[in-house]
Amino acid sequence: MNKIKLIIADDHKIFLDGIISLLSDYSNFEIVATATSSEELIELINKYDIDIVITDITMKGMSGIDATKIITDLKPGIKVLILSMHKSEEFLLNAVQAGACGYLPKDSPSKELIEAINIIYKEGCYFNREISEYFLKNYTRRHKFEQNIIEKEELTNRE
Repeated sequence: MNKIKLIIADDHKIFLDGIISLLSDYSNFEIVATATSSEELIELINKYDIDIVITDITMKGMSGIDATKIITDLKPGIKVLILSMHKSEEFLLNAVQAGACGYLPKDSPSKELIEAINIIYKEGCYFNREISEYFLKNYTRRHKFEQNIIEKEELTNRE
């Protein structure tokens, strides 16, 4: 079985060490490198052959979203999983638009992180239930809003 090659980026050393410790328990993962900034992450993706980047959004210097855009432009084969404390629509949409294949809140169970990595590697994308429901609710709300606008654009003869 091929190992899933990972680079992990987070500017909080304790959190980074915890993710490394967690993933090191799984024989199908190989942590190729770690980064504490987006700039360092960009340098590393040019040095190593990897499958998945796990990155935070808020880091010193360039954001993880900006790094995601650069990574997906430079190396389209690399998949990016955002692991962040941010759950707002702005961050979610920006991450997806930048090319992220997954988004997982930092308060997710460790089992879900393992599942997300495996699914992204095999199938391409992973958004946990909370994030998926959020996207679906917003899509439905926007669709209804757009339909109301379209229906109201028709004017009567008097108008």
